[in-house]
Amino acid sequence: AAIPDSSTSRGLGDVYKRQSLDIPLDPEDAEEVAVVTELGHLEGLRAYHAMGIDRRPQTLQSFINDLADGSPLDGGYCAVSVPHYLAHNIPGRYIAVPRGSLAKLTREARAVAAGGRCVEVDRPLSHPKILLSLLRDNGLASEFPLITKYVTHFTEWRAKWGKQVLTNLLMGGVPRGEHWCPPVWSLFLQIRLAAKKLLALPQYGYLAEMFSTRDRPLYTRLYYALAAREADELWQAKEDYESRGAAVHALIYDSLLVSHSIPELEAKHDLEVKPFIHWEANLFMLLRKASVVLPEIPVSKLPSRKRCCLWNCLLYTSPSPRDVEESGFAGWWCKKK
Repeated sequence: AAIPDSSTSRGLGDVYKRQSLDIPLDPEDAEEVAVVTELGHLEGLRAYHAMGIDRRPQTLQSFINDLADGSPLDGGYCAVSVPHYLAHNIPGRYIAVPRGSLAKLTREARAVAAGGRCVEVDRPLSHPKILLSLLRDNGLASEFPLITKYVTHFTEWRAKWGKQVLTNLLMGGVPRGEHWCPPVWSLFLQIRLAAKKLLALPQYGYLAEMFSTRDRPLYTRLYYALAAREADELWQAKEDYESRGAAVHALIYDSLLVSHSIPELEAKHDLEVKPFIHWEANLFMLLRKASVVLPEIPVSKLPSRKRCCLWNCLLYTSPSPRDVEESGFAGWWCKKK
C-alpha cells in the first residue's frame, strides 16, 4: 500500500525550516531566479525507495521520475535542471519548485542520491549568526549581549539547553516547563526585541504589512529578513566554488551540495563539510524520525505510515541487543517481542 507523504509536517522547528516552501509548485506569478543542475544515482534511489523506509516517499518518487527523464551521466547518475523561485517574490531562500529535488529529500535519501559524488557544505548556526551580523551592521549589537554570547558559545549552549529549544526561539517558541530557565528566557526576550528593532529599519519596510495572518507574523518577517542575507551570501559562495572549478548541484536551506571540498572557500564563507547521513549507519536515528515511539505506546497504535517505516527499517537490519539498549528503544523492543 502507498505510504502517505510526511513532508508537510508542521512542528515548530519544521515550520522554521520550511517557512519558504509555502508557494504553489507551479507559481504563475513567481519569477524564476536561478536554475541548478541537480544529480542523483537513479538505480540506487529506486532500490532505496523499494525498501519502503523513507519518510517522504512521494517526494522521493517525484525526484526519481525527474531523474529518469533527465540526462544520463557516467556511473549510473542522471542530471536534471531544477528551476528556483523566490517565495512571495521577496528576497529570501531560493526555492526549488518541482516536488522532487535534492533539497526536499530526506537526508538519508540525499546520501543515496549524491553521497558518492558530492559533499555537502553547511553553515552552522546560520540564522543566529546572520541576526548578530545585521545587528552589528546597524549599530545595535551592544544592546543584545545574550545574542552575542549565544553565537560565540553556541556549542556549550546547545549542549546545555538543546538545539531545538534554542532554534525555536527564532520563531517565537516560548520556553516552557523543563526548558524554561533564566538564560533561555532572557535570550527569547532579546531576540524578540531585536526583531522589532531590525524590522523597523527602512530597508525592511517591504515586510511591514506581510504575513499578518500568520500565528507569529513578527518572527515570519524576521525569518525572511535573515533568509535574504543568507541567500545572498550562499549565492556568493556558489559563484566562488564555480570559479574554482567545482560544480554546485543543490541549494539546500543553509548549505550547498558541491562536487568537491575547497577548504579555503569553506573558511572564507564560514562553511563546514557536513557528513552524509546513511540510513544503514543511523538506523535508530531514522526510527526516531519515522515515529515518536515511547515504551508505553504499542506499535499497533502508530499511524500506518510510521508503523510501516518502522517495520521496514527492522526488516532490513539485525540490530544487536546492545544497539537496542543504547538506542533507548529497549522498552519498546521488549513489548514488540
